Amino acid sequence: MEIIISAYGDWMKPQVAEMFSHQYGVSKREFSSLIENFYEHPFQKDKCIRIAAVEDKKVVGFQSFFYWPYEMNGRKFRSFQSGNSLVHPHYRNRGIFRKLLEYVDVHREEMGIDFLIGFPIDVSKNSLLGNGWKNILDLDWYVCPSSIFSFVSRHENEKLKTVFKRESGYAIGPVNDGRIHISNENGFVEWRENYSPKGNYFYHTYSEGDKSVRFSLKTSRRKKIIRELTIGNILTGNNDPAFIQKGLKDLIRKVRSSRCISMVSFAQNSASGFLTDELLRNAGLKKINKRIYFCVKSFAGSDAIEDASKWLLFRSDIDTW
Repeated sequence: MEIIISAYGDWMKPQVAEMFSHQYGVSKREFSSLIENFYEHPFQKDKCIRIAAVEDKKVVGFQSFFYWPYEMNGRKFRSFQSGNSLVHPHYRNRGIFRKLLEYVDVHREEMGIDFLIGFPIDVSKNSLLGNGWKNILDLDWYVCPSSIFSFVSRHENEKLKTVFKRESGYAIGPVNDGRIHISNENGFVEWRENYSPKGNYFYHTYSEGDKSVRFSLKTSRRKKIIRELTIGNILTGNNDPAFIQKGLKDLIRKVRSSRCISMVSFAQNSASGFLTDELLRNAGLKKINKRIYFCVKSFAGSDAIEDASKWLLFRSDIDTW
């Protein structure tokens, strides 16, 4: 039977859910719920791109590109992030993932794509590069130890509620200085908050006079006992490094006062020059040997999209934030 690459149809939902259930050990009901909250939310439903590989009405591959708006100097791009890529185990090594990517190349004009982005793992990185994507930069990781008493803490989220806020608010905008940054529009933020678990997210705002900086935070556990707090995004209306450093120090001080977090982590595109290694080191964050690949495929004809120095990227730019 010939394998056909086509746009996703609603009849494929049970098969796609089953395929992901087998791959990742989640229930079909759980993944079906993710499909509804992630792809079928009013903000995303008519924007996202979903593609399937089908053999005689059997779904054997799936690839999506969800609408992920970036801005630069007031211009909003029609940009999409690659995610939830999977080929059925019995159909791998037959070039199906490559064909799913090529489908977008053929239909990019009718889809109105400015560029695609992805944070691939090792397995999929080479496939993207083979399709003409470019690995223009990697996100660097930084960590700061917090409290040795965190290992005995059982309810870190409850304790963090006493020092950080739960609500994000939308008042503070990102630095608008020629860098490409993720949109902070209400609809996009609300959609993300809708599909993300609410209990693990916090926000910290540091202000001096008319200057403010807000940090988005998320808790997680490593090896069951390491309590990690990740800084996912930094929003500020100014570009004063010394002020942002003060905000980071204030944040870390409050984390330590809670005595429930083992370490604070942070990822950024160092090539942007937004926060230097020295600034982060002085704030208590040290670079480690860990990175996240970032790849782009541009159809917009803008040199800035393939220029690593133009991207303001953090951990929260990834869909799993």
